[in-house]
Amino acid sequence: MGKVKKWNEFLLEYVNVKTLKYYIFDVDDNLLMMNTPIHFQHFENGKWVNVKVSSHEFAQIRKKYPDNYLDNSEWKGEQNVTFIEFMDFGPRGNNAFVEDVKNAINDKKFGPSWDIFLDTLKKGRLFAIVTTRGHEPQTIRSAVQYIIDNVLSKQDKDEMIKNLQSFNNMFHLPTNDTIKQYLDNCYFMGITSKAFQDEFHYFPAGAKANQGKQDAINKFTNYVRDFAKRTKLPLHIGFSDDDINYSNAAKELFMSMEKSLDFPENFYVFDTSNRTLKGGVKVKI
Repeated sequence: MGKVKKWNEFLLEYVNVKTLKYYIFDVDDNLLMMNTPIHFQHFENGKWVNVKVSSHEFAQIRKKYPDNYLDNSEWKGEQNVTFIEFMDFGPRGNNAFVEDVKNAINDKKFGPSWDIFLDTLKKGRLFAIVTTRGHEPQTIRSAVQYIIDNVLSKQDKDEMIKNLQSFNNMFHLPTNDTIKQYLDNCYFMGITSKAFQDEFHYFPAGAKANQGKQDAINKFTNYVRDFAKRTKLPLHIGFSDDDINYSNAAKELFMSMEKSLDFPENFYVFDTSNRTLKGGVKVKI
């Protein structure tokens, strides 16, 4: 995320908004149903057997074993082995995430929040991607760039550019930097990445996984709350995740926040654990 100067002028001139609406998205089974394998051992017929599970199956494991999902009576795993495909240093390197995003899009495996995400891009609204994956921010951003370049139609991109054009005018940037400037001010975080550890100084595994999501959500929330404070415009922040543990963690975080006296604000959590329900179950905090 970058520093935006004269943000109040930018908002009023650039989007003519009455309410600032920003979103925080999980990726797996929320935006896309990706086929990235998770490597576990499962206890079967008296012995441990190597198995591959999907991210949806893993969410069920975490639901049953929230604090010891890597070491319990049914499942065992090691962080650097179990989630190796979810890192930039796995067998496919930093190409893995973009490859799996492309495959999911080509197979039309869209999650409950996909349409909201595309609308966020078209409207030029700031957003965060907060995932438990260990990909570095630039890797996640590259996948978003691919979506902008290859999924949005010409009409969608024209709308996006129109919404962002005043941004370039204000900062005297060339036209071809419009989307770059936009993405510079969004937030991309894999909570098991080196970038997360460098920023927050701990590794959010096991019982600390929920805290990892909360800290990343809190970082983006405070970032955009500052914009609302400058403009005095109402602020809506929505968080969507298919994992009920993380949805509850977001609710806990938002409920603990003291709402601003400088501007109206509301927080929303979208539980997308039911993948057949577009947009998920919306809860206002």
